Amino acid sequence: RRPERLRQPGGNVDAERFLSEVLLPVSRGETACVRRYDCHQDALLAPEAFPPRPVSIMEGVYSMHPLLSAYYDLRLFCRIDPALQQERILTRNGEEMLPMFLNRWIPLENAYFSAYPIEQNCDLIIDSTQH
Repeated sequence: RRPERLRQPGGNVDAERFLSEVLLPVSRGETACVRRYDCHQDALLAPEAFPPRPVSIMEGVYSMHPLLSAYYDLRLFCRIDPALQQERILTRNGEEMLPMFLNRWIPLENAYFSAYPIEQNCDLIIDSTQH
């Protein structure tokens, strides 16, 4: 989380670690040893083994980072209405955490989406902005 890294679109995630620990082993049919990051502890948790499966689903805003996207057979993009996004953040994280999402995480996500053609590189789009 060095300042120069955080200035890069998508630099707030460790795409290199995800590639080496998850995507490369999965692409070779090997067991992936995943060390999840716990933001409350600011620490990596103990590794968990995920044996090969016929289908693996990778999800998350930054899962389509340019370093990672070539490893997927199918790419799905979910658009969300900002009001629905805020409602889900409130439900999941509570009112005290909402400002952090509105002022930090969502702007970082928007910068990432502006810098890279994430949506255009997806095979399917789910659009919750249309009612």
